[in-house]
Amino acid sequence: MILKGSIQKQEFIGKQIAITAASNSSLVGMKGKVIDETKGTFTILTPKGERKIIKRQITFKTRINNLTYELKGKVLENRPEERVKKVRRNT
Repeated sequence: MILKGSIQKQEFIGKQIAITAASNSSLVGMKGKVIDETKGTFTILTPKGERKIIKRQITFKTRINNLTYELKGKVLENRPEERVKKVRRNT
């Protein structure tokens, strides 16, 4: 079971994501596997190759522990290692 706030601690590298909303409409519907993550971007491996996506510009769906979550990328705008520290301090 994922508790409130712990979704931000999740590791997204290796997860499949599908973009459901974006400031750039050409990104909507894009699906792929996250192969890298930085403070402000995801690098996604799609059937057409690698794409670097700016987190704050997207809303995406992903599955964690057999549950589907829809997340706004801007809530994840920290380095992955900083997100874990930030959530721990706030709980």
